[in-house]
Amino acid sequence: VGAVAAETMVRGFLSEGRHWMHRVLELVDEPTPERALLLWVDGWHALNQGDVDGGEPRLEASRDLAERLDDAGNAAVATVFLGMCAMMRGDVPGAFRLYSDAFARMRREREPLGVVMAATRLGFASFLLGKVDRAVELCEEAISECNEHGEKWHKAEALADLSTIVWRQGDTSRASELASEGLRIQRAFDNAVGTAQFLEILAWIAATDHQYPRAARLLGAADGIWHAI
Repeated sequence: VGAVAAETMVRGFLSEGRHWMHRVLELVDEPTPERALLLWVDGWHALNQGDVDGGEPRLEASRDLAERLDDAGNAAVATVFLGMCAMMRGDVPGAFRLYSDAFARMRREREPLGVVMAATRLGFASFLLGKVDRAVELCEEAISECNEHGEKWHKAEALADLSTIVWRQGDTSRASELASEGLRIQRAFDNAVGTAQFLEILAWIAATDHQYPRAARLLGAADGIWHAI
């Protein structure tokens, strides 16, 4: 089931992935780390569909179960995605607190993947709160950690946030380089969600540079992917 969930996420078949995860969660209710993991994966799928109300209860259940099991890894990941719920509702300070909690947990556990996931999102929340230098530092730390371990998926996430921060700071040339690198990674994964996200970022950058036809083409391509998902 975990393999199916990952595949549906990458391919963009989010509704199908959620369907099968719901079926399994209805049948298997033992309090195990595997259930905690499946709960946050289900919540993550929901967030990628914009369904905060559907995803948040799954993520809370995952975090609570993982904490009862003393499963720091799954608890921290669920907390990261709960931070995304807060962010999607516009509660940046709330998201910052949740990301900070997850980042601290992962640092204590010395879990590189978790550190990257939390650092990337904490970086963007820091940026929104006006802490630009800290934001760039966290995103670059996440990218460096990914490079050290040969990890690409979460590197692309960090590139998305860093390219957006750099674009908002006015450096469209570097932002375009970062976003283009992230897009290449997502295309290699055939990741529909990630590809659409980077197409949008590149469209914003193009519009800032007054390349309006290019921006329109990029937004049109992204829109087509979002509707397919």
